[in-house]
Amino acid sequence: MRESSAAEGPDLIPCDLEMPGLTGPQVYLRLAEEVPELTARVVFMSGGTYTAENEALLETSGVPLLAKPFSLEEVFEVAEMLLGEVASG
Repeated sequence: MRESSAAEGPDLIPCDLEMPGLTGPQVYLRLAEEVPELTARVVFMSGGTYTAENEALLETSGVPLLAKPFSLEEVFEVAEMLLGEVASG
């Protein structure tokens, strides 16, 4: 990963739980190691397949989950919640 700071990073990091070659939990854990302040901006998405790794991370991380199919309203609600936490925190 390139060097970055939260100030120049993305506002939100939407991340599917299951992707070819790299899982959402792997992305999250790498962020936690390299740019931990960005983990507060992650939102997971999933079509409903949960591995033990996914379940464990969802329970311990507090990262919100958007279940597919999700509405634009749900995206806005999660974005508002996360951006408010980033701004205050």
